[in-house]
Amino acid sequence: MAIDKEGQRSIMTQFQDQALQEGFQIGVYEIQSLLSGSRFDMTYRGWNHHLNAPVVLQEYFPRDFAIRQSSDQTVAPKSEGDRAIYESGLEHFMALAKTLLGQVEHRNIVTVPNTLHINGTAYLITDFEDGAPLSSRADTLTTSQLRIILRSLLSGLEQVHTHAAVHGDIHPSNILLRENGEPVLIDFAAAKLAVCEQRKGFSENLRAGYAAPEQYEPGSRPNPRSDLYALGATMYRCITHNEPVPAPERILAIRASKPDRQAERLSSASARIDDENLLETIGWMLRLKPHDRPISAADVLAALSSQDAAVQLKRTKATPDDRQYTDKPIESPRRAMWTAAIIGFVALIAGLWYLQAEKPAPETVAVKKESPPGTAASKERAIDVAPGSVPPTRAEETTAETRKPIKTEAAAARHQPGDVIQEAAEMETASQPLATTGTEPSPQPATTEHADISTPESLPEPATGSDGTVVVPARKADNVALPSSEAIAASQSDKQPPPKPATDDRSIQSHLAAAEAAIAALRLTTPAENNAYRHYQAVLARDPENV
Repeated sequence: MAIDKEGQRSIMTQFQDQALQEGFQIGVYEIQSLLSGSRFDMTYRGWNHHLNAPVVLQEYFPRDFAIRQSSDQTVAPKSEGDRAIYESGLEHFMALAKTLLGQVEHRNIVTVPNTLHINGTAYLITDFEDGAPLSSRADTLTTSQLRIILRSLLSGLEQVHTHAAVHGDIHPSNILLRENGEPVLIDFAAAKLAVCEQRKGFSENLRAGYAAPEQYEPGSRPNPRSDLYALGATMYRCITHNEPVPAPERILAIRASKPDRQAERLSSASARIDDENLLETIGWMLRLKPHDRPISAADVLAALSSQDAAVQLKRTKATPDDRQYTDKPIESPRRAMWTAAIIGFVALIAGLWYLQAEKPAPETVAVKKESPPGTAASKERAIDVAPGSVPPTRAEETTAETRKPIKTEAAAARHQPGDVIQEAAEMETASQPLATTGTEPSPQPATTEHADISTPESLPEPATGSDGTVVVPARKADNVALPSSEAIAASQSDKQPPPKPATDDRSIQSHLAAAEAAIAALRLTTPAENNAYRHYQAVLARDPENV
């Protein structure tokens, strides 16, 4: 990125009234000189005092509706009428900067190590690339060198486009050749793209000959096919040693039934360039209609690898307009991987719940308690009694309710967070009414098995059925007759069933929100007191139908 002293003075003369001065400090970066300026941005050479390395700072500065305050060097809209477009352009500039910073890493694309939102504007910080611009060597490159350069840049653009970003201003001066001849694409047109999308009448700022025809249309936005057109025009310049014809002139010539001078020059280059495949591929990239051009950089790479480029050309005849292609958001592979992992975890929780729900329902003997005289309706109370067993007395029930289960080391070990499958089964059992089946009754004491499991909030007592009945564990007994309903009613006359717990919608929403936050933080099963698994089980305990 070398600029001679005369060129430097010319730049400083044109933009010095608004440019940052040498020595100005922006965080750890110090301004050393102005490299370039336009209606949309200022580009400076700077020094990173933290890393002791040169950098390039691209400043968002749309001169038509922005002004720099002389007191503190901050940037602000010229007027309130300019504020909306200034802030919208700034937002777009920052969005592209963050995309390049976080996701695009390619040796043929300039590295973006940092972005800054400061002084009322934003700065895109890139590595300083020391090399010669392609424009200075365009007439000296061989066919094999052109192929290597084209392939390298296409590989880099493929990654840029995959992340829904575009360069927007590809031309020979924005491509540097390192000492080993390797190209690197610099100076993303972030500010220009941000402003041109918001306001009409900026077509005169497009790079004539390198801007695609659709970029001259009001309200248009650059897309991958626009970048491929500009890259094709750059290769055309290197092959023919002539500047490409501006797209509007090509269109007018064709409408007037005149020959396309650009196509003729490219065709005549075959006498000097013995590579028909390369010439046909570049001609494909330079087609005027977007849907006649390659869809992606990968298509161009495939055409360059093919012995018959015409096979690749046929593939784009029935493709949709590129604006439909670029409007679709493309996910980062890393983000897609995490999304799949989270979906898989949620599916695992739902599957465990479903398997538990499919178990056959236990048999329950329901005995009605007749209503006292004068009441409007009778109430039911169900007691889970195995055939041939004796129902507990009221004194025994009171003793069983006040008795707490004794924790053992084995029980504590059984509920370690890592044992996801076992814990899911136990938590599901706690969320369903306890009952006995017609098989051999359990010899375990009638205590709550999961009293030692802690959840983010206290779960409602799970011993109530859907119709207001209470289900209690059965007692082991042999050869004892089932008492009559009158006897049961007499023994339980003064014990009212506990009220049916209502589904706490607010608590459920709280647990769901906590579970989503835990998944985003990758707290799937740990820590024990706050993880996604615990919160989802708490939701199922309150509302088993909430799969």
